[in-house]
Amino acid sequence: MLAQCPADATIHSGLGAALDSEGHSDAAEAEFRAALEIDGHDFTALYNLGGLALQAGQPQQAADFLEGAVEQRPKDVDARQQLAAAYALSGRMSDAVIQLREAITLSPDNPDLHGQLSQALASMGQLEPAIAERKTALHLRANDPDDWNNLGVLEARVGRITEAREDFLRALQLAPNHAQARSNLQRLPPS
Repeated sequence: MLAQCPADATIHSGLGAALDSEGHSDAAEAEFRAALEIDGHDFTALYNLGGLALQAGQPQQAADFLEGAVEQRPKDVDARQQLAAAYALSGRMSDAVIQLREAITLSPDNPDLHGQLSQALASMGQLEPAIAERKTALHLRANDPDDWNNLGVLEARVGRITEAREDFLRALQLAPNHAQARSNLQRLPPS
């Protein structure tokens, strides 16, 4: 197809996606960049270049690409989630929170989004809203030991030791070998 239509951005970005799925990230990046040279608004190329930059530990470059992707498809939850991750890694937590809230508006039943928003809020010292988001994630996915452990950590940080203990025990009930939950439980002051 490229031989017949070398100036088709969609074909370049499609080939890039195929190469990336096969683990050929350098060749994939070259195809995505070729797509952007033809069409600077190619969503697939922008989104995937953002993902590759995140994997390479280049959050600012990732944010630049992902901002373009979100501009092209403002209702794409995955693009907003990736952009939030890039912002968070760049230290732009307020921007990450905005993107996560937008993504949650589009996909309110996604527990991962609520979990990520909880993390972002907690890193900004907004512990009560972080707890509320973690509880929403647990409402949507009650059997996740990591979410229970993370809720326990947040509740311990605000001084709710009894609730934190219950959360860590619930995590251990779901995953008896959960090392973090066990360690966190042991660090709690005695009741």
